[in-house]
Amino acid sequence: MALQPKDFTEGELTADKLVAAVDPDYWEAHGFPHPLFDRLRKESPIVRVEHPDLPKFWMVSKNRDIREISTQPTVFGNAGILNLNLADASALVGVGFDIPSLLNMDPPDHQSHRVLVDHRFQMAEVMRHDDQFLAETARLLIDDFVRSGEGSGDFVAPAQELSISAIGRILGLPKEHWEEAFRFANAVAASTDPTYRLGETAAESIATAAGGLMEIFGPLVDARKTDPKDDLVSVLARAQLDDGDLRFEQVVMHAVLILLGGVETTRNVMGVGLVELIRAPGLRRRLTENLDLLPLAVEEMIRWTSPLGHMCRNVRQNVRIGDVEFQEGDVLAVMWPSASRDEDLFDSPHEFRIDRQPNPHLAFGIGEHVCLGRQLARRQIRAMFQELLPRLKECELAGPLKRARFLINGYTHIPINFDIDPHKDH
Repeated sequence: MALQPKDFTEGELTADKLVAAVDPDYWEAHGFPHPLFDRLRKESPIVRVEHPDLPKFWMVSKNRDIREISTQPTVFGNAGILNLNLADASALVGVGFDIPSLLNMDPPDHQSHRVLVDHRFQMAEVMRHDDQFLAETARLLIDDFVRSGEGSGDFVAPAQELSISAIGRILGLPKEHWEEAFRFANAVAASTDPTYRLGETAAESIATAAGGLMEIFGPLVDARKTDPKDDLVSVLARAQLDDGDLRFEQVVMHAVLILLGGVETTRNVMGVGLVELIRAPGLRRRLTENLDLLPLAVEEMIRWTSPLGHMCRNVRQNVRIGDVEFQEGDVLAVMWPSASRDEDLFDSPHEFRIDRQPNPHLAFGIGEHVCLGRQLARRQIRAMFQELLPRLKECELAGPLKRARFLINGYTHIPINFDIDPHKDH
């Protein structure tokens, strides 16, 4: 019988229950297993998991422990197993290609690669230009959404389009390739989800998508080497490291990670955020009437969604965290959603509060591998709701939500009905 959320509140926490945290079937039905995380934080903040369909690993659920682990990258490395997936062991390599990337590099290589692109996301002048682009793009997308749907539509569409537009522009990817590149990138990240998978297995999906992405990015990388533009592909194509140029495969892999991370996480926060505002009409009206609260509300949407379910860390030396001794070679799964609902840091952590502060969530990670595009993500989400909320007179869910079935938390379909305020519509 399939697990239900109530099953975590009673009886022994067996391995079959614990692996719900890395089981796409459970995520698709119920989302992340927060009742499990709640109990683990109280009873076993670091627990050993031994299941026949997965490598042995430690599950880490407390905010303080995850912070300590994530800020010691030479002790707890990314190179190795990146994530765990109960549905298909061939997906254990995570993002897929057997190529060093920003996601699976450790110091000092990680810093030398990350610095190549980090400045593009953090420069104040660039941010101002991005904000103008995001505001205009959000306006056009919402114009089209509210006028073409006759009072109904799937909110995933404009949310996804805004994110693809933002990341495609930063990368310098020609617009005609945005949707196709995103489809291939999803086939890597969602390699166990039949909706996105390209092939019968996760490994086959990853291999097929890799070939497609190489075909898209290959001509672009070659062109940017001799004719650079103001974009990230140009930066990567012409990058000089101590040991020479970046390999072509690494340029593509970095670009794919930026595309996937920038689109999937952000559009899912937008979607989950709108669903919560629909479920609490009073909050939606309050936020609409007080848009100065939007930065706090966006931060709460990010905490509440906690888009990345977990990441693994690979132990490089014998070490102790709290009362637990780890051995070199151990694998840890740090549970970001659990860290962002830790009752030691958050008052009423399972309540969605648009004015929550402080809000020390770890939804974007922390330390060496903190999300590159976290500030761009925040600005995208603000731009979307700044444009959407004033136009909505009423809004309700128009049918069942469909959850994602992979490492990213969110919905693949959000059907809504809405009435538009004619005085606020452009």
